[in-house]
Amino acid sequence: MVRTNEHGQVLERHHDGSLDAVVNVSDDEVHLLYRDVDGTRRTMTLEGVCAMCVSNFRNGNIILDALVHPVAEAKTRVSSALLQRLGHGDTWSFKGDFVFVLEASYGAEVVADCHNVEFSVGWTLPHDPSDAGSIDTGTLPTTSAKS
Repeated sequence: MVRTNEHGQVLERHHDGSLDAVVNVSDDEVHLLYRDVDGTRRTMTLEGVCAMCVSNFRNGNIILDALVHPVAEAKTRVSSALLQRLGHGDTWSFKGDFVFVLEASYGAEVVADCHNVEFSVGWTLPHDPSDAGSIDTGTLPTTSAKS
């Protein structure tokens, strides 16, 4: 589980980083691929995702903050507008253990009802959905538009 302070703020390098991709690895696992302010590639892994919403994804998403709250505290610590995006209506019947929120200075906001959140250095993606292995995205081919 990721380390947080008493306010639920994640104690990893993410502030002013760039969210580059949201990848559904499986039915209940999502990887948020981002670069910190120094350009280091990092991954936020949401495991046991029960419900999730990504809104306003744009080119050049800038991360303001990442928060993780136990579901018992989510009703008082997370705005009701964000919680409504999870589709639980007014009942707030969470199925996971935590509510994860990625706040944006610009662009994408993410809210998820999940069982676990992990942060790691590097971008991890499966090369086959049935395989839990990862590929080194530093060697992915690049393409360019030709005139």
